[in-house]
Amino acid sequence: MTTASASEDLLTLKQLAGKLRIHPSTARSLWRRRAFPGLRIGHRTLRFEFQAVLQALRQAGDPAGDSADK
Repeated sequence: MTTASASEDLLTLKQLAGKLRIHPSTARSLWRRRAFPGLRIGHRTLRFEFQAVLQALRQAGDPAGDSADK
């Protein structure tokens, strides 16, 4: 995996919320409750791998995982 493709695979909180069709504060709350994995870069920056998030939400039975764009 190259550096360019790795950065393209990672989503910001706002991008993730848009794909999951939920509010960004809801996405942050789910991440804080460890409903799905995320990567903290520095003090404030969060990044998410979409497929890992979907898998975690579907395993937990969360409806956000089913309503996401494919």
